[in-house]
Amino acid sequence: MRGRGALVTGATRGEHCRRAVTVCAQRFGGRLDALVNNVASGERSGLFEVGTDDWDRLMGVNLKSAWLMTRHAEPMTGEGSAIVNIPSVGARRPGPGMVYSVAKAGLDHLTKGAASTLGPRGIRVNCLQIGAIWPSTAARNIPAEAREARRRAIVLGTEGTLCCVRGPAPGQ
Repeated sequence: MRGRGALVTGATRGEHCRRAVTVCAQRFGGRLDALVNNVASGERSGLFEVGTDDWDRLMGVNLKSAWLMTRHAEPMTGEGSAIVNIPSVGARRPGPGMVYSVAKAGLDHLTKGAASTLGPRGIRVNCLQIGAIWPSTAARNIPAEAREARRRAIVLGTEGTLCCVRGPAPGQ
């Protein structure tokens, strides 16, 4: 990797995503060596209880954002570039019909489609499947009995925390 940089954006709007990848590419000589799509938002509403506005918001954050970022980054990538999508254990072991799980399963399939499309150009597209973590969204949306069942299904018998995924904040 030639340089390091991170950019946080309002990732559900096409223009924001286009601008974000353009700024990053300009900063690093016109090319993107890596893109990591790692956003998530969830709620406990069931698949058929969630309203259409919440459906659109959850699909936007959890799936559309990765598609938009990848779509706008693609012309600025080249051989040796890598795109990494961070789905969720919920994509493979969904809760009771949560929109979050549907969107993250879609992210798995988006990754496969992007890999088969971009692979011939030497661009790697992969998922990094993180195990069960206990973020504040889980605390708000998973009842205690479901958490216990979830914990028993994990080999180590415990969930990770956000620090396991992102590491400590700078300066800590």
